Amino acid sequence: MHCIIIGFGAGDVKNKTIFEYADPKSEPHAIAATNINPYLVDAPDVVLPSRNRALCDVPEIGIGNKPIDGGQYLFTTEEKTEFLEREPGAAKYIRRWIGSDEFLNGYERWCLWLGEAKPEELRKLPEVIQRVEAVRKLRLESKSAPTRKLASMPTRFHVENIPSSPFLVIPKVSSERRRFIPMGFMQPDTLCSDLVFVAPNATLFHLGVLSSTMHMAWVRYTCGRLESRYRYFQGHCL
Repeated sequence: MHCIIIGFGAGDVKNKTIFEYADPKSEPHAIAATNINPYLVDAPDVVLPSRNRALCDVPEIGIGNKPIDGGQYLFTTEEKTEFLEREPGAAKYIRRWIGSDEFLNGYERWCLWLGEAKPEELRKLPEVIQRVEAVRKLRLESKSAPTRKLASMPTRFHVENIPSSPFLVIPKVSSERRRFIPMGFMQPDTLCSDLVFVAPNATLFHLGVLSSTMHMAWVRYTCGRLESRYRYFQGHCL
């Protein structure tokens, strides 16, 4: 969100003005306001309470996976092809990888998921072992103590969220020009990055609610922004 505050103070003033834009490239138009609240609209000062749980019984939304691998386990389609030419035995460990950009724009990326691989199998794959050791070294050299601790498990991700059944994907950041935030279902053979939210056990009903005009009206007034783009988070769901 781009916000320019012309003036502020501890006291109140009679004449308040909000400048709004029809779109990011249009000229501003002034609106006289009686009160400018924290959401930058002419309305009472209402602060939404913080909640740790949803208001009703709905599937939990969590972040995707966070490898902390320095890119060692992630591939473009071309990189994946070249890697498997050198290490064909690693094919069964390759999974599709989805982040916000890949989901919204249809880019292909891939991930080397070794979390459930047996040590005796990995020892037969020198190209894979080379990447595992690179991840171990990267984590050991980190300034973060939790990351250095992860060096003892280099085949595992820092954050792992891998549903065993179809799940709903919600990108964290999407264009404000869209009337609705794109969302969709993925199969469990796809791994998600932490740039999307994952909702296991979600149904078409939940997708319908989250894709509704009512929900988007809520999002436009309460969600964070990256520049002017929507920055979604779990608190915007049910």
